[in-house]
Amino acid sequence: MHRQILIPSEEVSQIVAEVAKKVDGHYDDRSLGIFMLGVLKGGITFTSDLGQELWRLGYEKTTLGFVQSSSYGKRTVSSGNPNLAFLSKREDIEGKHILVIEDLIDNGFTLKAILKELAQFFPASLAVATLLAKPDNQKIIWPDDIPLFIGRNLKGKPWVDGRGIDSGEENRFSPDIGVQTEEPMTMEEARAAFLVLTHVA
Repeated sequence: MHRQILIPSEEVSQIVAEVAKKVDGHYDDRSLGIFMLGVLKGGITFTSDLGQELWRLGYEKTTLGFVQSSSYGKRTVSSGNPNLAFLSKREDIEGKHILVIEDLIDNGFTLKAILKELAQFFPASLAVATLLAKPDNQKIIWPDDIPLFIGRNLKGKPWVDGRGIDSGEENRFSPDIGVQTEEPMTMEEARAAFLVLTHVA
């Protein structure tokens, strides 16, 4: 397999700032105290980056928690049966304005399971932010009452990594988003093949 940069680090940072502005446009009050729930392991970098951008916009009372999800292991195809472990106390989550942070929405099974579990915490509100999404591979019907903020959509079913996303535990700490391909490609070819270049509303 060959790895090609798909989204350079500088562009990823711009995308994070765009998502923060979308989130800001959703909430009426910057002082209400959002509870950011990062999905581990892949979402840890985007959670940190997005949290800093929201702080710059005035969200100083944002708190943080994590949920551990495992549906890939060292595979490159999701099992579709995620195992979840919430790493925050119930009292830290219950009744809060919860913003779930994903690195990548693939088939949607992990996110569906997380949202189902969160309903038991009687949140004041629920919303989701993701750096990347694969709409062509989505297997769930997205609920109309939960806002979804997407950084960029991907075409087809490419295997991407970097910026917290791994390829069998490799390339997680790359500052760029890369794509794994069977044949060598230029970045321009990779972006044309796998990246929806228009901004996601």
